[in-house]
Amino acid sequence: MLSKSVLSSRFSRFVAVALSVFLVRVYAESGLPWSGPILCPFRALTGQPCPFCGTTRSVASASLGNLDQALSENAMGLTFTVAMAVIFVSPKLGKSVAAKFEQVQTNLGSTRFILLVTFLYAMTWVWNFSRWT
Repeated sequence: MLSKSVLSSRFSRFVAVALSVFLVRVYAESGLPWSGPILCPFRALTGQPCPFCGTTRSVASASLGNLDQALSENAMGLTFTVAMAVIFVSPKLGKSVAAKFEQVQTNLGSTRFILLVTFLYAMTWVWNFSRWT
């Protein structure tokens, strides 16, 4: 039999996930992610998209079940959506993935790991920028 704390924890996670999905879905169905104001300070200042531009639209598209559009808006939004789902639904799997990242960081060393993350971030920006120009 499951203890009260385990049930409470599972129930709390379920409520958090259900509420999050509901709120994102309501936001997505409002159309604001596609027709609302520009939320990105970088884009507001420069007129150019940042690596995260399109992430809100991507998460909104994923909440509506349109994974192709979510990927085309910004791959990081779909990645974020999947990561949050894994963390909320299966914390053990989330911890396992986090341990793997720590192992990679340990094997590479801090400097190389930071360079790898910076490189991936820069490549995301290049990829997004090439699609928007």
